[in-house]
Amino acid sequence: DGTKDISFNTGFNGFNGDVYSTVIQIDGKIIVGGSFNSYQRVAQNRLIRLNADGSKDISFDIGTGFDAEVLSLAIQTDGKIIVGGKFKTYQGISQNYLIRLNTDGSKDNNFNIGSGFGSIYSLGDIQTIVVQPNGKILVGGKFTFLNGKSQNYLVRLNTDGSNDTSFYAQNGLNGSVYSIALQKDGKILLGGSFTSYKLYKTDRLVRLNSDGSLDLTFTGNEFNIGYFLISDKDSLGIRALSLQSNGQILAGGAFSSYKKDNASAFLIRLKGTETNLSNEQYDIENNPFSLWPNPVKNTLNINSLNETNYSVKIYDLLGR
Repeated sequence: DGTKDISFNTGFNGFNGDVYSTVIQIDGKIIVGGSFNSYQRVAQNRLIRLNADGSKDISFDIGTGFDAEVLSLAIQTDGKIIVGGKFKTYQGISQNYLIRLNTDGSKDNNFNIGSGFGSIYSLGDIQTIVVQPNGKILVGGKFTFLNGKSQNYLVRLNTDGSNDTSFYAQNGLNGSVYSIALQKDGKILLGGSFTSYKLYKTDRLVRLNSDGSLDLTFTGNEFNIGYFLISDKDSLGIRALSLQSNGQILAGGAFSSYKKDNASAFLIRLKGTETNLSNEQYDIENNPFSLWPNPVKNTLNINSLNETNYSVKIYDLLGR
């Protein structure tokens, strides 16, 4: 009902700086990243794991922690934690902008990004991280190189931290990526400050196929900036993306209009393209058959609504 949950207690002092990212483990523990350097007046540099009641989980030990802000977090299915941000060291050792930690807070030495991320003109911030079902890792931010090689704003890493060169997106974007959302069909939504992808006009929002190629069927990418309406010029573009269960897309950020509609400033919901194979939908659309249940686990029922002969092919969400 929106009232404070008093069973979650961060103490009188709590954090002494901003919190930028949180993720929840399957056991209910909460990982928190930000600009803070203490929790409840005890040194805690930019990352902490809390128990479900808000107390510090002392089994998660980051030592001296990070030298700068943690901006993004993701948890793998094995419980390992991927951390991105503005930092250049972890526990006093060079680690440029991205690291994977074991469940106890120690560095996972099996994850190797070499000399790491960076940018020629500014910090190589990691703004967003998404782990795909196959374990590969999508990383977006302000960086322009990885391990000494050109890599503009987006990369997909293999599970060992190496660059997945089968992902077609290398150097496709002309501006930062602030948010990534993964559709059920494997397609990838990107939000940011960019205005083009592989020379195609894609103002602040784009959808890629699973291999990194541009999805030309997606037209929801005409977000405009009225600078007189935006207070924080460093945050221009799409900052946050979320997918609803029906595939519709929520996009929020610093934009003043969508397709020249000023009523769509700052937050908008876009129609997705994922089809809901419900019995109701197919009846309404006068299709020649109905399907149920949705979602399906074991048995899918297909019922003819007329005398027409037809064949049916069934694919999973990956098109197999």
